[in-house]
Amino acid sequence: MTRLKTFKPLVLSMAFALCALQAPAHAAALNDDTPAKAVSYSDLNLKKNADVARLFGRIKLAAASVCSPLAGRDAQRAARFQHCISASMAKAVAQVDSPLLTERFAAAGQEAILSPLVSRLNR
Repeated sequence: MTRLKTFKPLVLSMAFALCALQAPAHAAALNDDTPAKAVSYSDLNLKKNADVARLFGRIKLAAASVCSPLAGRDAQRAARFQHCISASMAKAVAQVDSPLLTERFAAAGQEAILSPLVSRLNR
């Protein structure tokens, strides 16, 4: 099963984060207006660690972009932003269904993923 040559964009959305933050009645009302960002990996060979690292970086940047409206310096906004990044990345990694990408995501750990993103916000 190879996905190397087909264009399979990932769509990261804040749906998971919004569901966690909204009242249950409103959570089901998410629609096409939910922010999303496509991430292409058709140029990458996901059997190569270097290409997996590139895709991981793309996913991280897309998640930060999609989740940026939740960012803030106060603890509550920072927690929402971090949750959104983690949930968006986990969803994207699952969509790709690449053992090497899944392994990289698990090995990176939440702190390694979030620290650079949060530090940019605090500048």
